Amino acid sequence: MLLKSKKRLVIIKHIEREGPGLFLWLAHETGMEVKEIDVYLGQLIPIPQESDIFLSLGGPMGISDLENPNYPWLTDEIALIKEILHAEIPFIGICLGAQLLAYASGGNVTPLLDSETNVPLAEIGWAPIKVIDKAMSKNLIKGINKSIFSLHWHSDRILLPSRAHIIASSFRCEEQMFRIGKFAYGLQCHLEILLEDIHRWTKEDREYIIQNLGIDGPEVISKQNEEYCLITQKQRLEFIRYLFSLLLAR
Repeated sequence: MLLKSKKRLVIIKHIEREGPGLFLWLAHETGMEVKEIDVYLGQLIPIPQESDIFLSLGGPMGISDLENPNYPWLTDEIALIKEILHAEIPFIGICLGAQLLAYASGGNVTPLLDSETNVPLAEIGWAPIKVIDKAMSKNLIKGINKSIFSLHWHSDRILLPSRAHIIASSFRCEEQMFRIGKFAYGLQCHLEILLEDIHRWTKEDREYIIQNLGIDGPEVISKQNEEYCLITQKQRLEFIRYLFSLLLAR
C-alpha cells in the first residue's frame, strides 16, 4: 500500500478508448487529485506544477503525424515534455507517450521490423518483458524481478537518445521501458490495461490486428486476453505501484 499523497496526477489522453487503467486505481489508492485532459477534444494541458505527476497515454497517431493538421496538439505536448524534463517534474509516458518522451529528449522512432523478414510488423498481444536494470530488479518484490507479462500494441520501435537508460526489454523490442533523467519513465507496453478496455481495443482495432497477425489474429488476441489479462493484473499493479513509489518520493 502506498502512502497518501497530496500530489496531482495529470492524465493526458490522446484518444477516448485509451485510458489510465491501473494507474487510476493507484491514484485513488493514494488519495491523489486526478485531472484528465482530452487533448484530442482541444482541452489544454495545465501549466506544470512542482506537485504534479504527468501521465501521457497511448494513441494510434505518432511522431510521423507531427505535421498532420488533425493532431495539432502533438507539437504542443512535445514542448510541454521538454519543460517538464527541465523542471524535473515526474512524467510517465505509455506507448505514444513514451515515443513523445524519447523524441522530446532527442530520440526518434522507426518502424518495428520482423527479425526474419526485415519488413515492418507490429508487436501485438501478450508477451513477457524482462527487467534488465539491476538496481530496479533488486528492489522489486519477489516474483516480478525476472519478467512481467504485459500487453503489446505498437508498430514502431523507439530510437532512444544517448542519455536514456533501458529498464526492460521484450523479445521483439529492446526499448520496452526506459528512464530519462531521474523522474521521467517511458513504457512502450501497456501494463495499465484492464480487461474491459482490451475487449474494446480488440473489437475496434480488428483490421490492424488482421493486417499484422492474419485473419485469425482477432481470435488469437481474444484468447490471450482471457488467458492473461486478469491473471497478470496483480503483478502489473505491483510494478506500477513500485514505479509510483519512486516518483512520489521526489
